[in-house]
Amino acid sequence: MKRAGTFAYLPPLSREEIAKQVAYILAQGWIPGIEYADEDELDNDFRHWWKLPLFNAKEVDEVMAELDACKTTYPDRYIFITGYSPAAQHVKLDFVAYYPGK
Repeated sequence: MKRAGTFAYLPPLSREEIAKQVAYILAQGWIPGIEYADEDELDNDFRHWWKLPLFNAKEVDEVMAELDACKTTYPDRYIFITGYSPAAQHVKLDFVAYYPGK
């Protein structure tokens, strides 16, 4: 299993741990996003957006529902959650929320 993102060398995060990270993203005023990638795309930093960034997300459940929808559509892909800071204009947090087959 390849690893990527902020928590790359920790065991995969539980649903509760993912929700806590999403809550942190929202509390910082960052914009959550969901991306997915094939294993071959992990090394070249190219990922696909799941819809647009969640500009209007205010609740953890909204982001988690989109994560679930992405997992249902792409069960064979790595799925990431990102936290984009409008002030800094770059991604501040980026982690794998779903590993295929896990």
